Amino acid sequence: MSFFLGALFIAWIVTRLALFLTTRMKRTTSRLLITHCGSLGVMAILAGFGMADGGEPRFEEAFVRYLLPVLLLFVVDTWLQKRERRESPRAPGMTSERNGGGILEAVPASPVGREHSALDDLLAAAERYRATLREGEEQQYRAHNATIAGAQQQVTRAKEFVQRAGLDRALIRIMDTVKHWPSWSKRPDFPNYCIPGVEYVDEESESERTNGERRSATFVSIVFEGRPYSVEFDREGYFESGAFATLRFYDGQHLVVTLSLAEDLDGSHDGGYRDWRMLNVKSLDPGEWIQGVLALEKRIRMHSEGERYRREEERLLEQARHLPPV
Repeated sequence: MSFFLGALFIAWIVTRLALFLTTRMKRTTSRLLITHCGSLGVMAILAGFGMADGGEPRFEEAFVRYLLPVLLLFVVDTWLQKRERRESPRAPGMTSERNGGGILEAVPASPVGREHSALDDLLAAAERYRATLREGEEQQYRAHNATIAGAQQQVTRAKEFVQRAGLDRALIRIMDTVKHWPSWSKRPDFPNYCIPGVEYVDEESESERTNGERRSATFVSIVFEGRPYSVEFDREGYFESGAFATLRFYDGQHLVVTLSLAEDLDGSHDGGYRDWRMLNVKSLDPGEWIQGVLALEKRIRMHSEGERYRREEERLLEQARHLPPV
């Protein structure tokens, strides 16, 4: 008797596991038959090896010992399944079936010949609500595009104007030229770095430019052809291969243009060569200062090229001194 109860307990565990693994199958008597027969086969094989005790497997004896417990469980499960189908309440158009865990599941009945139900009304209401939401989202998207269309066009035209006029490269060249002048001005050889016709004015204090808020910005004031200009360079952050910055240019005390910049590192040069490029135009107030900026950039470029030619001439002349005449 104790062996039968033990075999019944093991059979119950194995058949429950089989029913759980076949949950996706349709809840029919065929499913119960398949799961219980499969469970009986698995238990007979495992118990046959266990009962061999070093000899030949005893599959027949194990099959006989587990046959009655599995048959008993099959009859009980079949009776429970039929009773639950008879007693379970069903909504109109729905059927109930017992899953592998013994829980009733509501599954849709065949739509053929089905009467209209409250669920159909709820489904239609949900679809109307979803359609209303989609329409509202589309209207909001169209309104958003209409709102930003003018602003987007202004931003695009301002960026095209700055690039086509060459202001972006001119302002970056001016910034690159003068941004170190505040520190270089304290050196005795500072005049060697100055540009003819460009007068350097002492750097304005950070607190005056930022209303007491401390920032890592460089502010340089110069005078070119009798007209005062100022350049403010504010490095804002870094990324893997460079940095972000903001360049502001003043005509006198008036801010006339603000550019957002990105600094790229080209690893092809020894030690890396950093080059700034414009990302966007944050503000722009066109005026006569544009001609001044372009003229100043031309002066800086010609001075740089003149210095390069002068160094090349000095190098060649010095080299020629130590060579026989042609």
